Amino acid sequence: MQAMRNYKLSMDKLDRWAVSNRAVAIYIKAHPEVKKPGATDIGDAKTFSEMERRARAEAPGYVKALESSGLSFREWWLVMGSLMPAYVAAQYERPGMPPAKDVLPENIAFVKANKQKITDLFAEFQKMNVDAKSDKDDGN
Repeated sequence: MQAMRNYKLSMDKLDRWAVSNRAVAIYIKAHPEVKKPGATDIGDAKTFSEMERRARAEAPGYVKALESSGLSFREWWLVMGSLMPAYVAAQYERPGMPPAKDVLPENIAFVKANKQKITDLFAEFQKMNVDAKSDKDDGN
């Protein structure tokens, strides 16, 4: 989506995105019966509005947890959709290579300047996902 390609990352947005992810992990752990939006039919939505409408209907508690940091549902997706390609582009960028297509140079610079923090956040979220899966497997 064009909005993701033009979205500029900032530390405030990254921090609020991290708070949202933590809140969602806690929510999912407490509500294992809830399907994560995106795991069903919202993935074929053509617009953010359609994704949001479906997510609010399918998992309102999940969306409320996601928005607990002050980021809207739409902005959470914009951060995620801008951060991931910028992170990959920053990882693989080499001198003399053409710039990554569809990734703002400012976002690549942001990722490079904050690489350790972002890497640590990804590791934290990966661990939360593994822990949540382990709890489900154990019946907890």
